[in-house]
Amino acid sequence: MIEQFECDLPSSYGHHSSGEAGRDFVTHNAGFESFFAMRSEKWTPLMPALHDDVSAQLTENGAQILSRGDPGSGFHFDYKLGKSIGTLTISPWAITPRSSIHRGAELPADTVDVNGEFRQPRSGSPRSRGQSKWAPGIRIGSAGLTST
Repeated sequence: MIEQFECDLPSSYGHHSSGEAGRDFVTHNAGFESFFAMRSEKWTPLMPALHDDVSAQLTENGAQILSRGDPGSGFHFDYKLGKSIGTLTISPWAITPRSSIHRGAELPADTVDVNGEFRQPRSGSPRSRGQSKWAPGIRIGSAGLTST
């Protein structure tokens, strides 16, 4: 989904995940961070497009969206999928100051560097105690938040 906003310039993505098991619950955490250049006129439609895409992916994967957060502070989705409860947060995306990005050449006119972050903690009963479904994988760019 991010690809439709990116310029044809180098970009980077980072992904992390972790998990832990307790007596009654298993918790998984995933995160994804993206850095890319985009045309400045595409800045305004970026967050609504991310919201709509993530909302559609959660629903298509069978999740029931329980609540949604304020778009002014990013987006926050609380959802339930089977016996699992999850949260997906899209932090407010930011235009990265030109001084903090080291490129081999200047960006074209009307182009900005942006970065954004997604976080997805989720928990549920251990699979051996009820075969709970895990949170759906969310595909945002060439990398994404995925469940195991």
